[in-house]
Amino acid sequence: KRRAKFNWWGFNSIVLFFLSLGLLAPVTLLMGLVGLRRRPRKMAVAGTLFSLIGVALMAALVIGLVERAAQARNARFFAEQSLIVAREVEEGQQLLSFAATEFEEFRDEHDGKLPADIDGNSLAIKHVDPWGELLRYEVEPELAVLRSAGPDGDFYTADDLTVEIEGQTDFRPLLPFDDQ
Repeated sequence: KRRAKFNWWGFNSIVLFFLSLGLLAPVTLLMGLVGLRRRPRKMAVAGTLFSLIGVALMAALVIGLVERAAQARNARFFAEQSLIVAREVEEGQQLLSFAATEFEEFRDEHDGKLPADIDGNSLAIKHVDPWGELLRYEVEPELAVLRSAGPDGDFYTADDLTVEIEGQTDFRPLLPFDDQ
């Protein structure tokens, strides 16, 4: 009588997989793959399939944990950046207030008249906002505006910081307007 062959590699891959609750899936996968080279292959196929499922679940778990850690790191980074920008905005507003007092002093010394465009800008450009841009001075019919570029560094966008200074100006539109 000839004894039937038994595939110990396949058997051990299944048993070890379940005994370890799938935690040794990479090891049992290797055992199952070795068992696939021997006959009979039924247990090796089953051990390999269970191990592949276990490895896939472990990989999904690891990928999920890595993504969650990256999201947490990004959330901390953006929270820190938001605090930095908020502090810079506060510094920018303080700078505008300080510069506005210089223009108000000029107005008070000149009978309520604010400086013209060029003179006002020569006073404004000595101030640099927290984002490295020089302040701008713009005259309008009844007031002047001091402008900081804001966090994005571009003028005339939604994040610009401005302060209005009331007083008489030499406002002259660049293009003549018809009153018809």
